[in-house]
Amino acid sequence: MLGGHYEGRAGKPCAIFVREKPLGTAVKKENKAGRLTTGTHREDGRRWLSCPVADPAETGAARQKQERTKAMYDLFEKLKSLSAKPTVTGTPEYLVVGLGNPEPKYDTTRHNAGFMAIDHIAAKAGCKVNQLKFKSLCGLCELEGKKVMLLKPTTYMNSSGEAVREASQFYKIPPEKIIVIFDDVSLDVGKMRIRRKGSDGGHNGIKSIIYLTGSDQYPRIKVGVGKKPHPDYDLAAWVLGHFSDEDLKALQPVFDHCYDAVCEMLKGNIDRAMNLFN
Repeated sequence: MLGGHYEGRAGKPCAIFVREKPLGTAVKKENKAGRLTTGTHREDGRRWLSCPVADPAETGAARQKQERTKAMYDLFEKLKSLSAKPTVTGTPEYLVVGLGNPEPKYDTTRHNAGFMAIDHIAAKAGCKVNQLKFKSLCGLCELEGKKVMLLKPTTYMNSSGEAVREASQFYKIPPEKIIVIFDDVSLDVGKMRIRRKGSDGGHNGIKSIIYLTGSDQYPRIKVGVGKKPHPDYDLAAWVLGHFSDEDLKALQPVFDHCYDAVCEMLKGNIDRAMNLFN
């Protein structure tokens, strides 16, 4: 018996044997690896072409595995579609504005507490704040049965009023239905304060909104970011400094309360919100 090898289909090695068998006889045997092989005697020197073939049991198991995987994928996609909230369309009745600076280097700075609150509210509401409009990143969502536009001005803090003015004029939203969330250095980290209206309190972002909208009658939520380490510390350097890891942990329940407070305010319960969270 003479033997040799050549490349079979899909690059798999096949064995060639010369055997004394009648032409055209089909035979089956096991190779050294114990896998079933089959072949037929051919006219070219009575060689028997022996190539591995799939074991029916193994093929069936692989097919069942593929079917289970596909079924699990289909189930996952169905659950994802059921849990996804429908896209909100139409005209917003309220603006909820978080103040901050747009560049990534400011992401976890004290001055960006308003942006961070908006991101948290968006995540809980199941909407994305990713549309570029009104000199802002914005997103429309539904809270307490109200259509609400979440707004993160990209004008930088000191020009925040440009974004608020454009959005409020376009949708004809009065100051009483504009809720602004921003950082406050007079409050400790982990504290928040709600006000129905008021002056700018020395905050440049609020000063810009009051100046450009011509009103200070909008409710606001102040997020505590802590006082300066000492009186001589530069205020700009302080608010543009980053939160510590400990501070970021302390802010998580505050952002939860911001979401709850906004929901109460949308229901017209601003006094209740003040009693609960101030």
